[in-house]
Amino acid sequence: MSDAVPASKRGLRDRLGPYVPALATICVVIGLGLAFRSEVGNWFRGRPLTVGEASRVVTVEAGAARLGVAVRPATPLAGENELFVGVGDRQGVLAGDATLEVQVGDGAWVAAEGRRDGQFRAVVEVPERGPIEVRLRPGSKAGAADATALIVLEAGRQGVARPGQADGVAYHTCPMHPSIRASSPGTCPICGMDLVPVTHDEITTGAVRIDARRRQLIGVKTAVLDVRPMRRSVRMTGIATWDETRLVDVTARADGWVEELFADYTGKPLKAGDPIARLYVPEIRSAQLELLAAAKGHGAATGTMLEASASDLHKAAREKLRALGVSDEDLRRLGRGGEPIPTLTLRAPVDGVVAEKMVKRGSPVMANQPMLRIGGLDPIWVEAHVYEQDSALIRVGLDVAVSFPYVAGEPRHGAITFIEPVIDAETRTVRVRVELGNADGALRPGMYANLIAVIDLSPRLVVPHEAVIFAGPRKLVFIDEGGGLMRPVEVELGVRDDEGFEVKKGLAVGMRVVTSGNFLIGAESRLRSALGAW
Repeated sequence: MSDAVPASKRGLRDRLGPYVPALATICVVIGLGLAFRSEVGNWFRGRPLTVGEASRVVTVEAGAARLGVAVRPATPLAGENELFVGVGDRQGVLAGDATLEVQVGDGAWVAAEGRRDGQFRAVVEVPERGPIEVRLRPGSKAGAADATALIVLEAGRQGVARPGQADGVAYHTCPMHPSIRASSPGTCPICGMDLVPVTHDEITTGAVRIDARRRQLIGVKTAVLDVRPMRRSVRMTGIATWDETRLVDVTARADGWVEELFADYTGKPLKAGDPIARLYVPEIRSAQLELLAAAKGHGAATGTMLEASASDLHKAAREKLRALGVSDEDLRRLGRGGEPIPTLTLRAPVDGVVAEKMVKRGSPVMANQPMLRIGGLDPIWVEAHVYEQDSALIRVGLDVAVSFPYVAGEPRHGAITFIEPVIDAETRTVRVRVELGNADGALRPGMYANLIAVIDLSPRLVVPHEAVIFAGPRKLVFIDEGGGLMRPVEVELGVRDDEGFEVKKGLAVGMRVVTSGNFLIGAESRLRSALGAW
């Protein structure tokens, strides 16, 4: 027996069950179409879909009518933008029988699309550069035309500008109380000062308009940019040191003992030929005995066949003593006395001072052992350190002015004689050497020195130091455009000298830049604009 229920006896819900998902989809599509009917209409007409929030509503008047106007996007773009207009009376009540015509530039009047009672939409073409005037002519469905209203739109300038307001005034504010914002001129309710206009351009770019009185109060000063030669001063610190090419070591040439030390302290001045030390050297005594014996043999062989051989032996003995450090004066004394000299006197080979002493009285010495180091003080070296960023400007032969904090008189001048080929990994500096004359002996190794090298650079566009504001990684300069308008401009800087920075990008010759008071101007600019320029 079959349990099937005839179709005539089944309920409506059971019969429509298979079609519920399709019906739900259709309802959703219809709902989205109604919600976005403007965008859908634009798509069907082939118009671009404008996106983003609309701008703040600006109120303008056209005869007896009052219009509320906004644009989308809030900052118009080059190309098509949506203009929304509400038409009402002086009390702000929308007019149900209103009509609206729109004229863009010098074009023809076109009827705006009505959205609701008294509300209209129009598509306006905005050029890439410069503002465009848009005239709005409200009327009634009966055809009675009223007066026209004028607004201004510009690509990149936020919102709608009212007619008759310079640069499209967005609001009026108090210079002392920026939180006060009014739609029309007046006085500040807090301090009573006159409100000043803030334009859309100022909001967008961070520009500030300052009247002559306020310029004087905050001490605004300006300078005109020009191209001029740059002189870069590179400052360095250094330490005086020995001239390494004039350091001389006094060395023992045979084993012995120090019987007397005349150069007995570090820093003692010496002249060439001054006695330094007296040594007892057994090897020198033996060589002296050989010389005396050779002298006797040479005298006995005079006039005989052995004279030449005896003469050679005598010369060899003398040369041996010279090689051991015996001076010609001691050799003459040895020849006159006929007896060996018990000690050897060492003498200073050059003028200078004792830079280092390695022995004392009674010290044993060995062959080739350094005993003293003598250093000359004229000339003297100054070793300085140049920062890595300045190293490319330094060259060998560059004149440098060197001053010593505790040496009176004018700075001394010397040339750079050496630049180290590597950079110190810890200090990030390059070591350079300057040679200075020191005939008066006023300079001593170990003194601190201040060095300045002046490098002449080619002519370049220069902006004063005071004009540049460092805002994190960006550099900004305020340009005085006249009429009290100060506009911030991002710049790219190059080398720096004592008076300013080289300008690579952002400024041009003849521009007037703010050099004093720019931090106060920058603070006001930041209050007026939350731009990325800051």
